[in-house]
Amino acid sequence: MKITMKTIAERAGVSVNTVSQALRNMPTVKSETRETVLRIANELGYLETRTRHDSRNIALVSTVENLQDSYFYMSFQQRILQNIQAHGCSMTVYSSTHCERNPKVFWQTLSEAGVGGIVLLGDMDPRVPQTAAACGLPVVAIGTLYAHEGVCSVIEDNLNGAGLAVRHLYERGYRRIGYVGHTPHSIAFMERYLGYVGEMMRLGLPCPADWSITYTPVEYDSDALSAPLSEMGRIPEAFVCANDNTAIVLAKALSARGLTIPNDVALVGFDNSLFGKMSNPSLATVDVHCALQAETGIQMLMRAIETRELLPARRIALPCSLVEGDSVTVLPIEL
Repeated sequence: MKITMKTIAERAGVSVNTVSQALRNMPTVKSETRETVLRIANELGYLETRTRHDSRNIALVSTVENLQDSYFYMSFQQRILQNIQAHGCSMTVYSSTHCERNPKVFWQTLSEAGVGGIVLLGDMDPRVPQTAAACGLPVVAIGTLYAHEGVCSVIEDNLNGAGLAVRHLYERGYRRIGYVGHTPHSIAFMERYLGYVGEMMRLGLPCPADWSITYTPVEYDSDALSAPLSEMGRIPEAFVCANDNTAIVLAKALSARGLTIPNDVALVGFDNSLFGKMSNPSLATVDVHCALQAETGIQMLMRAIETRELLPARRIALPCSLVEGDSVTVLPIEL
């Protein structure tokens, strides 16, 4: 008969999740419970088998939408896999629905798969990080922030990144600078808008509400931008956009109004995506350095697995950088 964590759990009278935590020497398990679990595991020969076959598997959890997203998260996923493999580990991908529907089944699935740590990729329902944090395994979130779920998060410094975009335009003569981005989309989008407002105020530039489009009924639809652009009256000289896709869609909406980029309006995107590089004109954008985020997050996770410690809940904000593009020109100096 194959000995599993479920076998040990039934014999010890505890949950599979408790067995998983006890075998990893996690501080969340009482010492007497840990001793009971280890004794039973040793009697059944589980520890010897587990040592021989331990794959040091890492679970990547994200939404179906993120996992299928060729714009941004696919690059993140590839970078994370590369770093995990560089540490001699394997990676198994799980849809976030596993956490949302039945947390107990998810915990058991991870235990049976020999998962040693969890990576959360992108924004998800709060139940997902809460379930992951309750598993008793080291958890790190990459490319997002879970401020209230007790999860260590590695994310770009969106506030400073948006500030870089505004300053890039300011240094090239732009003063009437607007913002476009569907802020409910993610934590990052909200932070980027706040960063834009903060930098405009710091530079002493006007920042009226009607220069910003922070909500659209349909994301990435140029037609959805037509009405709010019309309501602006005089279009700003430039826009900071929540990401490159938004900038590309905005360029199309502006073109429908007879405006060209950058002769009439300048644009700065965010994410430094392939689509932004391929657009015509090429986008000036803010690079969030996916590779650095993946490397930092996985290094922290591996260190926690090796030391059998849980990662403390904190935010690690990594620097962004400005990438110049043809969507911004230099305005002539007015005498």
